This record gives sequence, structure tokens and C-alpha cells, in this order.
Amino acid sequence: MALRINVKRAAALITLPLLLAAALEVFLRLISFTLTLPSDVRNAVRPEDAGKLRILTLGESTTADFFSDPEAGAWPRRLERGLNEAGVPARVYNEGIGGTTSALILLRLPGYIEKYRPDMVVTMMGVNDHTALMYDGAAGPRLGAAIGKLRLVKLYKWGGLALNALRSRRLDLEPLGPEYAEAVDRGAALARKGSLPEVEELLRAGMKDDRTLALALSAISVKLRGDFNGHGAPLLAGEYSDRAFDLYPFHHDTAFWELHYHVLVPGSPRLAAVSKKVLECGPNLSDDLLSLLAIAIDIHPELARSAGYWPPELRVLTLKESPARNHYRLLARELRENGIVHIAMQYPTLPVETLKAHFLGDGGAPDEKYRKIIFVSNRENFLAAVGARGYDALFTDRFRGSWGHSTGLGHQLIADAVKSAVLAAARAGKPGASASAPGKERPADLQKKPHRYRI
Repeated sequence: MALRINVKRAAALITLPLLLAAALEVFLRLISFTLTLPSDVRNAVRPEDAGKLRILTLGESTTADFFSDPEAGAWPRRLERGLNEAGVPARVYNEGIGGTTSALILLRLPGYIEKYRPDMVVTMMGVNDHTALMYDGAAGPRLGAAIGKLRLVKLYKWGGLALNALRSRRLDLEPLGPEYAEAVDRGAALARKGSLPEVEELLRAGMKDDRTLALALSAISVKLRGDFNGHGAPLLAGEYSDRAFDLYPFHHDTAFWELHYHVLVPGSPRLAAVSKKVLECGPNLSDDLLSLLAIAIDIHPELARSAGYWPPELRVLTLKESPARNHYRLLARELRENGIVHIAMQYPTLPVETLKAHFLGDGGAPDEKYRKIIFVSNRENFLAAVGARGYDALFTDRFRGSWGHSTGLGHQLIADAVKSAVLAAARAGKPGASASAPGKERPADLQKKPHRYRI
């Protein structure tokens, strides 16, 4: 009798936690508990998005709104307007982040899919990739991936991440106010003929604290560095970025430009110490800083051991070639398994064939797994526009030689190219790509795949 009671108690002790866990999992799903970082208000998921074609755009600074006109936005915002004007109710969520890499995009992809539930994903990525950073999060067994999708597991991971973030240094993102622009210009002019102490004395009178002074000195270092073509005084720029970082190291701008300078200086004696300091920000680090830190860790492997935080899915290793091909294929697999249409877009002026080559099989033959990917070229449209209007009408710089960051006209060209691909996919009846015009029913293939919108 005692043994029977003990068995019942043991069963109850085992069953009760499982039932509680299951109940909590159901509760979290009912309230659509999504653990993602806050996004720009323009990416807010709204109830009215449920009946629209939902498109997620991924890329770097050439996709990010930060580098475009504040009102018109980058090409994803223009794409949304263009599709709606063409009679296709659409919502475009832009997760383009300046300075990011394909590895970091892959790191965040599951969260993006969970949050936005897109029908289509448009990628234009890889320009910032270097041979030191590889995404390895999709290498595990599929069972592990399924367990990782449980809300309880996400809650546990998020709790650990949040705790780590609280323990880490806060990364200051507040920019230098526009009221200091004139002082920065005066300081930069003096820096070209005077000394750093003279410039610091000039600035300090108008600065309220060391933080403001540091941001001003960092801004001067950028001006001294010159444009994306490398015209400027890089050695002098390093002197100012060093001083700015020493004054206030835990600001995005001072940390970014200091790291950026020293990863480019062969054998920099300062790189390891600067990197170790920046790593104190842990989970609060931005994508562009993580990318630069990966280069630093590749140069100084001991930094990986001293880092208090590093995303476990990111591996820092020296590769013989860019990891973009592997990352594109992993991303395509994730989208395919989630029933999401993939539009892979090439950068302006570059041949789309080099992008298509990422998806070829052994011997250069087409790989059947990737046959449904839609490719978009931006070569012919941009070359024609540059010939007719001139380079400066399309780009604001030449940071990639034949192309750079787009002007408003450039962003519109990209948006029009993607819009044509989306409309063609809709006409062809591709799953997830056939948002119907007002008053018309959605095709049967979309009716079988209900929108997964959540509030």
C-alpha cells in the first residue's frame, strides 16, 4: 500500500510540472507572446496588416531607412507605396540595418519570421561580409530547432539575454545634437592646421560635458577620415578617434569609429584593448559593432575567451572565401521550410549571375532546391540611368566602386525593380505572392495558407 501511494505521488510530482509547462505554453501562444527587440515605429505590426501581402526586406545600409530621405524612406517604403498604388494591398517591414552582415541577418531571421509572419522576403545582402564571421545556428538537428520554437524556451532564452544585458554596459545611442554642427565644422577646420589640444580647448567651451566633447571629437575624426573613397587624413583621424574613445567609450559612435580605424591599421597595438572595452556592452552591442569585433577577434583570438557575451550561433574563423554563399543557402532553406517566397536581389550595377551562382549545385548545374527563388537584377536599370543622368544622380558616394549608397532616385529604381518582380509573381500565382486587389478573392493556394498575423 505504501509503495502504491509513493508511486502515485511520484507520478503526480512528474505530471504536475509538465501540465503547468503545457498550460503556460498554451497561454503564451494565446496571447501571442513574441520575444523580439523593439523596432522602428514604421515596422509596427497592425491589425489591418492581416489582409495584406506582407513583405519583409533584409539588408544593410543600402536597405536601411537611416541612409535615406526621412519622409520618402529607402526603397522598401517606396515599394510599399508602389504596390498599394498598383492595387495590391501590401505591408512592407524593413529590417535593413547599417553595418550588418549576412551572418547577423541569419541570426535574427527566426525572430523576424515569428514577428512579421511574412508572405515574401526580399534580400539584398552580403556587401559587408568578411571572412571572419560565420553563422552556425542552423547546423543542429531539426528536433533542436523545433524545441527552440517553444515559447517557454524563448522565454528562458530571453530572460537570460535580458539578465546579461542588465549586467553589461549600456551602449549609448543618443546622437550629438544638431546644435553642435557648427562647432564640429570649426573644430575640423582647426584640426587640419592645428593640434588636438588646441581643438579640444576650442570645443570644450561650448560643450556641456565629456560625453558631448567626445562625440564632437569623433565627428571630427570622421570628417578628417574623408569620404568612402578614402580621401582625407586617416592618421590624423585616428588621433581624434582615440581621444574621443578615451573620453567616452560606451557610445555607439565613439566605439564604432575607433574600432573601424584600428581594424584597418595593420598590427594596431590598440585594437585588442579597445575591443575588450567595447565587449563589455555584451548583448547591447549593435550589428555593426559585432561585425567589427569579429574582425578583431579573428586578429586576436584571445578576445573570444575574455568576452563576457558572444552570440553562440556566430563563429569567428578565418575562411578562404566570403561566407555569403553558405548564408544565402541557409536563409533560402529557412524560408522554404516556412512556405515563404524568396526574392533575392542583386546590388546596383552588379551582374545578377554572380548572385545566382550562390545557388548552383555541384559542377555548376542548377540546384532543384532553389529553383523557386525569384532573382532581381539592378544592373541594366542603373547603368541606363547613370548614362542618362550621371552617377551623382543615383548615388551619394562610391564606397563600392561602381556603386554606393543610393539617392532618392536610386532608391526608386530599386523599388520599381522589386515591384515588377512581386507583381509578376502575383500574376503567376506563386504561393504567398498573390495578394488580391480590393474586392477580389485571394487565390486558392493562399486560402490554404491563412495569414499568421498576431497582435
